[in-house]
Formats: sequence, structure tokens, C-alpha cells
Amino acid sequence: MNLRFLGGAREVGRSAVLVNDSLLLDYGMRSGTPPGFPVGSVDPEAVVVSHGHLDHAGAVPGLLSGDARPPIHWTPPTGELARTLARDTLKLHGGSYRCPFTETDVKRVTEVATTHGYRE
Repeated sequence: MNLRFLGGAREVGRSAVLVNDSLLLDYGMRSGTPPGFPVGSVDPEAVVVSHGHLDHAGAVPGLLSGDARPPIHWTPPTGELARTLARDTLKLHGGSYRCPFTETDVKRVTEVATTHGYRE
């Protein structure tokens, strides 16, 4: 198994772990001025978000810019909170070089997200 830490290693925030170049576990951001986002470009086959905190889900819409549309898997509360956090991030940083996603990317999240119950 190959693990690549794109953030969250030796720091609090921007948790993102790529497994075997295909499965992305979390894709968060680090709050602050400027905010911090995972490093490196990724094109995962699927994304699993563990929970709806900013440091685990805050950068997820950035995965949907361009043609990429990996399916995103999370629980219903995680999805709701992640979308709320994304809209708030756009209010604070949207339109600046510091924000790697747009309102269109946030809307795309709904198109590719699949919710799962606990222990599914």
C-alpha cells in the first residue's frame, strides 16, 4: 500500500491522504490568513470524507474544477456541513488566489456526492 500525505502530517489542518494514487481520504484546509490547502495535484478515483470539519472537508470542492468528477462519499451530516463550510470559505476567500475552488465547484459537489449511513 502506498500512502501520500498531501497535508495533515506534522500539522493541524488540511488533512489529505492519497492511497495507492486512487483513493483520497479527506481533503481539508488549514484556517488562517492565508488559508492552507493540500499540496500537489491529485486525480483520485474516489474520495471518502471522514467528518465535516474544515480541516478534513474544507477543500473538497477544489477536486471538482476542470473535468474531474470523482465520487465523494460521506454521511449526511458531513455532506451538509462540508457544503456550508465551502460556501463560507467562498465568502471569505472566493475570487482570490487563496481559494482553489469556485461557486460552480461547490454546486458540483451535490452532483457527485453519495451519502452513507453510519457503519455502511
